[in-house]
Amino acid sequence: MATIDLKSIPRPARINLGYGSATAYPFIAEDDEETKIINAFDPDRSGYVVIRSYANCVSKEKTKEVYLSYIDFLKMVKAYEENNDFRNSVLVGYEKAVLKELRRLKATGVGFDSLRKIANDLGVSEVKVMEIFSEDE
Repeated sequence: MATIDLKSIPRPARINLGYGSATAYPFIAEDDEETKIINAFDPDRSGYVVIRSYANCVSKEKTKEVYLSYIDFLKMVKAYEENNDFRNSVLVGYEKAVLKELRRLKATGVGFDSLRKIANDLGVSEVKVMEIFSEDE
């Protein structure tokens, strides 16, 4: 039986998205059976980029998942970079969603400093935060 270097095993790469995550799962190794088993962290997701989101869900248990091949995911990223209509549509939707989220947070009683920090992380100007904070409910 061969010794396996656990540090060299490909691991899923994950990024947090606020209301979800995107995880790139490595392909199952095809060399030998031993490596194949160890690389299969999640055989059903192996070789896919899985995007999970619980936005518009009643709870995290109702999370939605989308499986994208690496090819489709890269095409989506390239479309964002190269297609102005697609990028502008995403940016307009992002701005509306961020402002809606900030108003929702304000309604929960979040203080101005906390709201400003969150808005800063989301790329919203302090002027816009002051407008939102001074709005009547």
